[in-house]
Amino acid sequence: MKRITVCRDCCCGSARKVPHLNHDEQIRRLREVAEVRVTECLDVCDQANVIVVQPTPEGRAAGGRPVWLAFVNDENATADVAE
Repeated sequence: MKRITVCRDCCCGSARKVPHLNHDEQIRRLREVAEVRVTECLDVCDQANVIVVQPTPEGRAAGGRPVWLAFVNDENATADVAE
């Protein structure tokens, strides 16, 4: 199972920090392709919105590691992550 962790705390996911993005829609779109876990602050607020893509168990066994993505702040970036 694919897993994506999405930061949604003080900065990430806030209309105050990223006003032009529909944050709920971003999570909905990602849930179409993976299990999405919403977490509190990942402590990289200056890079909001932060998303961590985790490898499947098979991917991890093959050497894959989690990838942290920063500035996922528009529909195109969200589509790239989903892809």
